[in-house]
Amino acid sequence: MINVRKVLVKAEMEKFLQSKELYQSLRKGKICCCCRAKFPLFSWPASCLFCKRSVCSSCSLKIKMPSKKLAHIPVYALGFETVLGTLPAKVLPVRRRDAFHSLRGTGWRGVEQEFPHIYAHGSVLKDVCSDCTSFVADVISSSRKSVDILNTTPHRSRKTQSLYIDPGR
Repeated sequence: MINVRKVLVKAEMEKFLQSKELYQSLRKGKICCCCRAKFPLFSWPASCLFCKRSVCSSCSLKIKMPSKKLAHIPVYALGFETVLGTLPAKVLPVRRRDAFHSLRGTGWRGVEQEFPHIYAHGSVLKDVCSDCTSFVADVISSSRKSVDILNTTPHRSRKTQSLYIDPGR
């Protein structure tokens, strides 16, 4: 998923080649990749986990990941630290609010409660820019839908067994 987002960002960056100053500032991390705000001289901006660009605190969100170094972290096991219900609507811009639309629902619980076997060793929070947030939310949502479909299929007609979800769920 990180490699796909890097390729998309590289293509997006090409549109800034007309403005050399803006392109260089974005490439060197001197301005926020989302809001184009200039960083103060002695501040250290966060780096987005997916696109590796510099992002200010107002344009970033925290994504929760298992802290255990796994060879493979299933996409459906990722989750955002701040859920819409805990923040006033004014705090999040419309674009970021829309990214959570696919992750909300009556059955949505925290990823640590949903996947305790993956988060048994705790979790870490990583910064994600608002440009990547909607991309990641869509991927997580579709991955969770696929897992739900796999787990609701009757056992006798299922060819493969999920390695990550308890079949008794």
